[in-house]
Amino acid sequence: MEKTNYPLCCYSNGEIVVEGENVSYKDGEPFFVFVNSNHNFDELTSLICEELEVNRSEFGLDIKMKYPNARGYKVLSLNNDKSLKALWASVYQMNASSMDLYISLIPIQQPRNLFTNMLNQAMRGENPLLSAPFSSNSVDQEQYDLNSNDDEIDEDEDELLMNESDDECEDLVTPSAPTIEFSRVPSIDLEYVNRWCGKVDVPCYDGGEFLVGQRFNNKLGLSQYVRQYHIERNQTFKTTESKPLTVTFKCSRKPSPCDWTLRASNKEASNDSFTIVTYKGPHNTSCVVDAPPLDHPNLSNGFIAKHIRTVVDADWGVKISNLRANILTQFNFEPSYMKTWHAKQKAMADLYGDWKGSYALLPRYLQALKTTNPGTVVKFAYKVGGPSNVRVFDRVFWAFGPSIRGFDCNWAFNYMDPGPDDGTILHLQSTHRSQAIWEGEELKPLTLRGHMKAFKAFKVPEAVLTYVNNTQFRGITRFCYVPLDADLITALVERWRQETHTFHLPFGEATVTLQDVAMLFGLRISGRPVTGSSEGGWQHLCVRLLGATPSIKAIKGSKLKLTWLHDNFQNVANINSQYQLHCHVRAYLLYLFGALLFPDKSGSTVSLIYLPLLENLDQIDDISWGSGVLACLYRNLCKATKVDCFEIAGPLLLLQLWSWERVSIGRPDIVRSRVPRQAGVAYPLGNQVLTGLDPLGCKWLRVQRGFKDHRLGLVVIRDLLDKMVELQFVWQPYTPSVVQHLSPICVQDQAEWTVIAPLICFEMVEWHFPNRCTRQFGWQQMIPEMGSTCTRLHGISRKGDWSGNYETMHQESIAKWENRMSNIVEPGLPFCGLTSFEDEYFEWYNAITRRIITPLSQTVNDDYEDHHYYYPTAADFQILTQTSMVTYNTTEQMISNMPDDIPLAQYAMIEKMRNMSLNSLVNTGQGHLINYQEPRPPSPPRYDFRHLAHRQQVMTQESEEAESSQRTRKKGKKRNQKICIRFQICVG
Repeated sequence: MEKTNYPLCCYSNGEIVVEGENVSYKDGEPFFVFVNSNHNFDELTSLICEELEVNRSEFGLDIKMKYPNARGYKVLSLNNDKSLKALWASVYQMNASSMDLYISLIPIQQPRNLFTNMLNQAMRGENPLLSAPFSSNSVDQEQYDLNSNDDEIDEDEDELLMNESDDECEDLVTPSAPTIEFSRVPSIDLEYVNRWCGKVDVPCYDGGEFLVGQRFNNKLGLSQYVRQYHIERNQTFKTTESKPLTVTFKCSRKPSPCDWTLRASNKEASNDSFTIVTYKGPHNTSCVVDAPPLDHPNLSNGFIAKHIRTVVDADWGVKISNLRANILTQFNFEPSYMKTWHAKQKAMADLYGDWKGSYALLPRYLQALKTTNPGTVVKFAYKVGGPSNVRVFDRVFWAFGPSIRGFDCNWAFNYMDPGPDDGTILHLQSTHRSQAIWEGEELKPLTLRGHMKAFKAFKVPEAVLTYVNNTQFRGITRFCYVPLDADLITALVERWRQETHTFHLPFGEATVTLQDVAMLFGLRISGRPVTGSSEGGWQHLCVRLLGATPSIKAIKGSKLKLTWLHDNFQNVANINSQYQLHCHVRAYLLYLFGALLFPDKSGSTVSLIYLPLLENLDQIDDISWGSGVLACLYRNLCKATKVDCFEIAGPLLLLQLWSWERVSIGRPDIVRSRVPRQAGVAYPLGNQVLTGLDPLGCKWLRVQRGFKDHRLGLVVIRDLLDKMVELQFVWQPYTPSVVQHLSPICVQDQAEWTVIAPLICFEMVEWHFPNRCTRQFGWQQMIPEMGSTCTRLHGISRKGDWSGNYETMHQESIAKWENRMSNIVEPGLPFCGLTSFEDEYFEWYNAITRRIITPLSQTVNDDYEDHHYYYPTAADFQILTQTSMVTYNTTEQMISNMPDDIPLAQYAMIEKMRNMSLNSLVNTGQGHLINYQEPRPPSPPRYDFRHLAHRQQVMTQESEEAESSQRTRKKGKKRNQKICIRFQICVG
């Protein structure tokens, strides 16, 4: 049995509350929609949008229905015709008098328009003009697409028109630069040309009734006429059907509409005219609103825009209050302020064009520039965002061909290219984060995954601490929670290179070495690698080595929750046996691994793969935990450099402490200095009392740190690193005065700091290349031999809980680690502290590196509260440096090869240019690039006289050979003497 006018009780602007088997809606605004069982889902959506007065092009509907079942109700999605049939099936079975729907409005992204299509073609190297030539057929097809598009509805339009052809065509008519398309306009259909170059007049209501057979030029004209008819009579209507060739309007009087109906159709395919085929009218007298409201429901902003267009054209600055008074005079209704404001915006867009029309014309205009100016270069930049990763236009750069050819200093343009010039080393540049940043993608700071807060909360029994203090982990136990700087770490990741395992800085390569691990964390370097098998049996392993069985929720595969360790092993009062003590020590070390040394991206677990290495606690110092930690850091840095990576894990505290020790950018100020520890003296740490000496990293932990002006934001730190000079980097922070206060374990394995060997941590095998950063060890940097970091090894992971033996898999790398002492970097010449630009290494490095990360013309948005409107200047700094260097070298060569007869004015100008470029380099900290040394004391004045006397003698001889007159020679001498005196004054 078909149901007609079935009520659907709809709620919006609230939230769904589910309590057991009952479903309700909180703080909602109810309204009713009456539907028939033959309505489809699209028609239902149209009716709901009509009641909510929303534009379907701007909002989507998330519809949930309160669906009955045997035990109560549950919430189901209503999103297609199939789910709508389920609703009707429930209505028939339950014989329900009404159904509840819960509505949520979801803003949607506008579909791609003509500009986006042309932009995509341009980026693929296609000609957007030639790929879609304007012809009669192509225009007709585009016109049909516009007519069938329902995404241009007025935001408060009550009717669900799917055709706004006239508005669409008017949006395309905006004066612009002459392009190839515009020259083809005469070949287009005449009616389309008239609608393109002119405006369609809206018919004015004459006060009469509609007649069958009455004709209107188009659907828009008909709808505007019907709207004005109802406004004049204080009645309402709605659109019940809107198709490309038919439209139907009916009375919308609530609660009981009359039979007023108007149906029109397009009977002539050659034009857009609509003819009334059915009319039942006029309205009943009861349809008239008894007390007219201030604002009529059919008085939409699109309708108002057509009637105030003349007023806006005469004075585009007309006030909204004046426009409201104008509408009140015409129709006896006063629209709201916002509705009138939107109407004015539409009228202005109708008169002068809108943003969409401008974007649609932009590729055509730029194509015209390229056509009329050969050699012109155009580059589009775009953003990728939204749930579907839609590419959206951001900005466009162009340079005219004559301007490019007229710029003689082509060397400056070479430094606008970020590099590398030689791509044989950085062969993964295309997938690196820096490439995406340079192309305009705004990548957010990486999400840092770690568990340091959990490490801070773990209260260790005194007996356990005493035991651990006799191992190499005694320095790590001194650490406490320190907040990580995501912006600083992300900026460093952008300069990390998987191909070399180093950070590429403007003045050379640097990296975290085994020396840094030993100094900052106090871990051993010597020993066997961190590796073993991963063959399962984790529950049994926990029972055997931890003395407890994790619950099903606490363990998943090889991952054990840190909260389980925290709840079962912290702050235990009584440890009665050696076995219990060993179990608690293993649990604490395992907790330390998951929170600080080997944290993963899970956010709450630690891998049990490390537990077998702790079985024999007497031998844990025989393992090279320092090399394992460094391998873990290298692997996570390499992963994070990929453009599709948004988070990073690993021992990030090690990276941050390394940066604070060596890089002045992003380094906090130590407000209260730390007193060096003394052996045998107790120091408080929370509620624990510990003894012993600390590694160097502890100096940043238990002090008052001032972060003012250091939490700058990613864009700012990135720009500062691009402009970084060598004086801002500390090559050798571990001086004897610093080392004397550290634990002896920090320098115990210094003979192995410079080994070239693979660092191993189970599936992770990462190469250690100290030969690429010998300046960190006090030696001059030479061009290093290229070693492979093996992309295949980077692809090995433990995803899916791989089961196997890593010792067998990596036996070749393990053999190289065991034979590491045969491959040590030999000491070189002492490093003086600064690298010369003429150095062979610097010339090589400048060709193979990525010179700059910050893209041109990037600015900081308002997300950086304390640094609004920061303009990165790294590119300008690079150009200034290179310009000054070229100017200095050129002028210096000109002065050294200057002929004796050069005019003194030219000599003084060249010397001034040389001094200006020299001062520019020295003042920006780049004086070492030209081997600048402190100026010598000024030479005695006699030197200048000798130099000028020689020049005078040469000029006098030439004058004697040219002229034989004694009088002329005397005049020449007098003139030269005057010149000598003048030049001496200039030099002095």
